[in-house]
Amino acid sequence: MCIALFFVCLPIGCAAPFQEAKEIECVDRDGDLIYTGPYDEETWNGYVVQLDDRTGAFYSKGMCHKLPA
Repeated sequence: MCIALFFVCLPIGCAAPFQEAKEIECVDRDGDLIYTGPYDEETWNGYVVQLDDRTGAFYSKGMCHKLPA
């Protein structure tokens, strides 16, 4: 019984490390880097990021690209 539970639970525990990294890099119109880091939510037209406890920001997908994991 214990061996069967181990093999059933093992794949579930291994799924977490393969999640897509949620990091983006954004530039302004001049090509200057304005943000690099994690995003909290991806919408159809951009990314919502939490800069600190009180400040959030939105960057359009035209300004940003996802960074590889």
